Amino acid sequence: MKNIAMDIYQCPSCKGWHLGRTREASRCADRITQVLDRHAAALAKRMEGRNG
Repeated sequence: MKNIAMDIYQCPSCKGWHLGRTREASRCADRITQVLDRHAAALAKRMEGRNG
């Protein structure tokens, strides 16, 4: 399981309290994942070119 920070926050939809990632934290984590995935794909492509 990933080491993800969790927060208690009040849901804007139901006004109840939830444990999890807030939307802002989720968007930030999603963007970081996208950047890292793109970087890993580019690196793999470069390494493939060197080996082939």
